[in-house]
Amino acid sequence: MVLVTEAKILTVIMLAVASVMVERSPYMVRTSWTLGQSSATIADLAGEKRRQEGRDLISNWAPRLEAEGTFKERVIT
Repeated sequence: MVLVTEAKILTVIMLAVASVMVERSPYMVRTSWTLGQSSATIADLAGEKRRQEGRDLISNWAPRLEAEGTFKERVIT
């Protein structure tokens, strides 16, 4: 990201699963979705089904952490 920003090179990312990828440089654009966005859909479905209990297991990686945060936010609120 630093190289792209310093060189002022317009960069299209076909699959940037974390929102942070495009937030850090005005020269980057994402053409796909994030894991957080797809997690929101799953969370809405879980909320509709009134699931009372659930577990998640994620890796310590930015896209997964974003997805987990979105899921918890949508299900709990």
